[in-house]
Amino acid sequence: MLSRTVATAAFALLLAQAQPARRNLTISDFDHWRSIASQQISTDGSWIAYSVFPQVGNGEVILRNIQTGKQLHVPAGALPIREATDPSAEPTEQGPQLARGPVLQFTSDNNFLLFQPFPLKADIDAARKAKKSAADSHKNGLVIVTTATGAIFTTSNVKSFQLAESNPKTAVYQKDNTEKQLVLRDLPTGHERTFDETGEYTLAKNGNILVFAQDSKAEE
Repeated sequence: MLSRTVATAAFALLLAQAQPARRNLTISDFDHWRSIASQQISTDGSWIAYSVFPQVGNGEVILRNIQTGKQLHVPAGALPIREATDPSAEPTEQGPQLARGPVLQFTSDNNFLLFQPFPLKADIDAARKAKKSAADSHKNGLVIVTTATGAIFTTSNVKSFQLAESNPKTAVYQKDNTEKQLVLRDLPTGHERTFDETGEYTLAKNGNILVFAQDSKAEE
């Protein structure tokens, strides 16, 4: 009986030693906590997409096939810090406010997922070290994911994009570059047509008409 008691005590001691010692949470632990945002589901219910971001560092967009469970992880950059007066910002318990995740959009036929990733944290830090302006160092890109194959198209310095509501094959995006380019893209083929020196724009619901303002210099 005594030997069994000793053996039990020895096992309990070994188990206690094997478990990691508890410690208090620190501010650095808070930086690694991740939150889910931007949840979106395709119109046919086959796909879900959402973003996952830590408080500090790069996040990702996850595209998941509901039937098969297969997932695709797409880099989404680091959440930008917003001013306290920015209505899109979410308050945090400590430190500055963070913006919400990127807006995710499926085409009406569920064949493509589009979103604008944020700049990578390393690029933001490098721009800050080089004393570049926030406008130059915080430009977003554009990611187009083909849901069936997982193929990914990316481009940088994109100001905004639009989808044609009733035409899932057509998208348009505007580059945030010196040429102020507007790009009309056929999603299945990847064929693009570019217009320079553009301003505000809108794409018709059927995707057949693109209206945009253009600087007179573009005609010269």
